[in-house]
Amino acid sequence: MADISVTAANVEKQTDAVTSEVVFGATITAGQLVYEDSSDNEWKLVDAQDAITEDTPVGIALTGGADGQPGVVQTAGTIDIGGVTVIGTIYHSSATAGGITADAYAGDDYPVLVGIGETATNIKLAFCVPGIQVPT
Repeated sequence: MADISVTAANVEKQTDAVTSEVVFGATITAGQLVYEDSSDNEWKLVDAQDAITEDTPVGIALTGGADGQPGVVQTAGTIDIGGVTVIGTIYHSSATAGGITADAYAGDDYPVLVGIGETATNIKLAFCVPGIQVPT
């Protein structure tokens, strides 16, 4: 299984969503997995090949924007990811910056748990950043 193929225009928060207004630190598209960089408090793309700490805030972009522009990020609740998901499947960060996948981890990756498929398009967010590298 590859990354979820997201249609940015179809990404929507659900009624239980927790959101925050943020400033992007890179070019971001709705539906991408992002984290808050503590060095500048801007939100950037999560890449499973890059380590982030276990206390780093993470979320999914609900809006898109360029570096320095304001945006909205969902940090909890249920999200229509704008792509096909499978009920009961666990989703996590991928080696593609901002990507979300259900694939098994390869070595040298730092997992970020995103959540569990709740419907054919929704993920119940349950972010967890263990801050450790998966051994090869």
